[in-house]
Amino acid sequence: MTTKIESLKQAGFNIKELKFARRKRLKRQARIWIPLAVIFIALAAMFIDYLARIPRERHAKDASYFTRVKLGAEKTFRAIYLTLMAYPEDPKHTRLPIVELYIKGKRLDKLTEHLPESGDIYQKALFRIKNKDFKVRARLRGDSMNHWAFPQKSWRILLRKGKYYRGQQYFNLVVPRVDNQMSNWLGYAMARELGGLLVPDAEIVHFRLNRRFDGIRLMLEQPNQDFLRRRNLPYGKIFVGDIDSNQIYGGVKRRHLYQDVNAWQVRAPTEYQLDRTEIQELIRVLRYEKNPYRLYYRLGRILDIDSFLRYAALLEIVGSVHVDDTHNGKLYFNPVSGRFTPIVWDTVAYFWKDTKGFDIAANQLFKTLLGIPELREKKDKIIWQALNGPLASENIRRMIIAKANDMRSDVYAFALKLHANDRGIRHISNPEWEEAVKSLAAVVEKRNNRILDRLRKTKASYRFFKSGNKYYFAVKVSSPAGIILNHLSFKAKGLKQGTTIKLKRRGLGDILVKTDPERRFIKAEVADGRVRFKINDHLFSKRRYKRDYDPEVVPAVYVYEIEELPDDAKPGRVIVKGVNAVTGGSFKLKADPKLSISAVHKKNSVWWQPERFAGREQKILEGGVDLKKDLIINEYTDLVIKAGTTVRLAPHVSIFKRGGSLRIQGTAERPVVIKALKPRKNWGTFAVQDLKDGSVSHLILDGGSDDRIGLMRFDGGLVINGSNLKISDSQIRNTRVVVNDSVLSLNNVVLKSIFDNPLGVRNSDIRKERVRNITLPRIHSSKLLEAKAYGTAARKEREFKWSIRVPQNSGLSLKEIARTINSALLKSLDNSANWQAPVHTGNKYYLDKKAKEFVFRDIYFDTADQLSYRGDVSYRLRNRYKDYSSYKRHIKNPDLPQYWPYRLEYQAKVNRKDLGNGFSEVEESRFEFRKESKPFSDRYLPPLPPWDLDEFLPYFEAGNFRGLNILPARSVVQYLVPAFTESAELKFRPSLVLVTERFRQHFNIKSEWGSGPNPEQAYIISLDHSRVYPAESYLSYLRARKTGVKGVKLAPPVGSLVEIEVEFERNVSDVLDQRIIAAKNTGETEEFNRLVSARKAFLADQRKIMEVIRDYAAVEGLKVVPADKSKYRQAYELLYGNRQEVNKINQ
Repeated sequence: MTTKIESLKQAGFNIKELKFARRKRLKRQARIWIPLAVIFIALAAMFIDYLARIPRERHAKDASYFTRVKLGAEKTFRAIYLTLMAYPEDPKHTRLPIVELYIKGKRLDKLTEHLPESGDIYQKALFRIKNKDFKVRARLRGDSMNHWAFPQKSWRILLRKGKYYRGQQYFNLVVPRVDNQMSNWLGYAMARELGGLLVPDAEIVHFRLNRRFDGIRLMLEQPNQDFLRRRNLPYGKIFVGDIDSNQIYGGVKRRHLYQDVNAWQVRAPTEYQLDRTEIQELIRVLRYEKNPYRLYYRLGRILDIDSFLRYAALLEIVGSVHVDDTHNGKLYFNPVSGRFTPIVWDTVAYFWKDTKGFDIAANQLFKTLLGIPELREKKDKIIWQALNGPLASENIRRMIIAKANDMRSDVYAFALKLHANDRGIRHISNPEWEEAVKSLAAVVEKRNNRILDRLRKTKASYRFFKSGNKYYFAVKVSSPAGIILNHLSFKAKGLKQGTTIKLKRRGLGDILVKTDPERRFIKAEVADGRVRFKINDHLFSKRRYKRDYDPEVVPAVYVYEIEELPDDAKPGRVIVKGVNAVTGGSFKLKADPKLSISAVHKKNSVWWQPERFAGREQKILEGGVDLKKDLIINEYTDLVIKAGTTVRLAPHVSIFKRGGSLRIQGTAERPVVIKALKPRKNWGTFAVQDLKDGSVSHLILDGGSDDRIGLMRFDGGLVINGSNLKISDSQIRNTRVVVNDSVLSLNNVVLKSIFDNPLGVRNSDIRKERVRNITLPRIHSSKLLEAKAYGTAARKEREFKWSIRVPQNSGLSLKEIARTINSALLKSLDNSANWQAPVHTGNKYYLDKKAKEFVFRDIYFDTADQLSYRGDVSYRLRNRYKDYSSYKRHIKNPDLPQYWPYRLEYQAKVNRKDLGNGFSEVEESRFEFRKESKPFSDRYLPPLPPWDLDEFLPYFEAGNFRGLNILPARSVVQYLVPAFTESAELKFRPSLVLVTERFRQHFNIKSEWGSGPNPEQAYIISLDHSRVYPAESYLSYLRARKTGVKGVKLAPPVGSLVEIEVEFERNVSDVLDQRIIAAKNTGETEEFNRLVSARKAFLADQRKIMEVIRDYAAVEGLKVVPADKSKYRQAYELLYGNRQEVNKINQ
């Protein structure tokens, strides 16, 4: 360095200037390169950090930072490589159905901006399948990250506007999670082949997102009420037990489905059925019932045992443990059978290869079921038949190959195929997919063979021995499959020809029901010096669950006592034969002299089949029988009611017969009578369930209403579910007969009631011969005044009612008018001088944020001489709907529960007083079909939607609901008789129908007089648009739609009414009225004056609200005029003209 400097000096250079220039150049370069280096380092750090955040699997959370960087780099570069190597997609030649989803970029961004939470919010989209376009709502679905954390995501689709695709409105598009890309589909396909299961539709589709190929998906039906309807099942609760992403990744504790009832969500047809009563009972049985036989009986009454065993068989065949104690639980509760049925969900066939054992019980329910030897062996028999039939290895292999051929071109073009398991998530190549498909076919064959080999094995031994002065014969069953013990023979000394020897089964008393005396013993006669017993007993081994997936086989020892055999008989040359109970293969049992036998029977140590050994008992009713509590008879007891018997039942008391047989043995001279214990106090129901054999002769059944027994509700005086019953020479009066899933023969039967058709039939075979239906007159008589009536007592309703005339060219919708009224009222609240009630309450008014939409369908009733019209009575049956769209869809599709009305009421408004300027007072009473309103309660539940008009119109016309007088009916009779008529009997029939679209908001204030669930609601402000229809044509249309008549259309309304109502809410007005009366009666003058002043202030504010609305209407060009007539009178005159014209018509 020194030499170089010296040479530069000699050359005449200024060393200081050179150094300065060099430093300057370095600084200039530093200004360029250091920022670039910082940027590069920052970008590299960000990229490394990005790579570290790519692995989101559970196992990656505990990995070191650099380990996660390595994993992320591997995933990234592999994804790039697979994308480059992917085949071009070819939608024109795909063999899969094409499904397309179009969703705007902003909406797609909203779904992905904060996963997984943001993915749960539905966004509007367009959906196309098989050249059909649908408007939909779409969101992401799935709890595990393989559904939402990668470019290809799983979707849930909801079709809008009441549209359906193949009867489905909800379905899923699920990203395959297994290397072969078909295990999810295969599980559902095998379930369908197995049969006897509720299986969602599932097919693999070519999926396009915003016109670009996005891989393949499993298009999977979502279990809901549509799912049940498509399978001809009654609507009922679907219980869903699952987890969310927080429980997988967020540390939130998972709930145990069969210990915590709150772990289940309820998907019910109506809002009235969201309780968890049924699943709570199942959990109670599983947790607390320890006796195996009692457990067997109780589970048989609340579970469809065959379906659960088939599901367990399917899970064992495919080696799935994915339906566990915390997720993938889907149970349908059938309200007719009163039993749960499983819904096949996410079995993921052969995902665990062939690593799982047998008798798989991944959750407590299956563990309990398979812990009962008889049920476990039924499951094994289902497996044996399936693997030698529809699910044989060759059949499954063909399914796999065919589906792989259909998928291949799309799979090859699908670059980022996932394989997700507990070890992580990775993308697979096309060669790996081909290998996975081959592996799947090989695993199917391997596991099937392993299961079959296990079931073929039979291991059983016996010991013939003497203890004390008695001989014993014992059999030990040690193989997974049980045996059917067919034959025992031996030679004995000193036995005479024809001597009878008995073989007594030990432990039959465990079964908890009375045993059949004939089956306690097996008898054999000595012939040719040998004793030969034909036994035919099913003997089972047992299981001990140390692990959920592969229980230990526990041998079971069955002991028989040999009676009538002499001490010195010295039995020899013993031959014992049996067959494998699952496969049917025969074998000889070998003697085991070391077989250990307990001297005393240990309770429940072996399993005897209850159905085979249970005896039949009889419950006999004869003479006069008064029932003051429910008579419930199980399947092991037959019910016999002798000729001449009269059974009288107290209110809400019922007879319930499950299974077995029923004999009602009346004669013409001495019929059997079933009726109420107390006059005008209706009893519950006579219900039969799963009746194998029933005959009824010369019965007079009078009355009956409904009841809830156990987990089932019965709506009818006679209810027949899942039964075979013959009724002859009988009368059924004053009630309905409800028949579900049954065969009913009626011969010479009279049905006498208020109903035009008293038979409610679903999915049943009704065989009629000489059946007469006598319809009783439906009238309001003076009897309504003699007995107690039920409902909400009459309350005074004070309201302003003004008519609005909207110009045709205004372009204003009802919703827009409601919105602007809300704005006008909000502005008026700014001036406190406008309002008087706040002075008395010390609080300010406030308004609902926006008006809520409702729809009422009111069927108004009148007599032939127009008593309702002449008396200005509004007497109506009202259904409430969520909105006008729901109403329209309901009348077109009355079977779809999502559009059913959510409330039914009978209402009567009487004593209407027009006080001028559109202000009126009227007294309104109601009978509401909800448990919060009398006579209904938690004990006496109201009937459920949709409230078939063929049943509920007759109740209205009779003024009586199932034996209970209706308060609105009594109110109408009291008002009209004798003021408007001297007739003792009034016959009301539908007069007209008003369909009212209502936007309602509340004017609220906190006060000392508030009551009810919404005590601060002081005024109801309602904007109504009512369409008027003639009742006869409207109801004819509804009946045509109900019976499936095609092409029928509802005639347009004859006119419409637009009104604004401001009602002083009874939450406040009733309390004020009552306290004013109380103060007056007690002479509290000061308090009386204060309360009267407060009421006047509220009424003044009611007028002020109406003035604000009137002024707003004037600004908008709407004409508002006081309505001096009720809705019914206005609608009546639209249909029939004014009152004078009506009188002319009558004349």
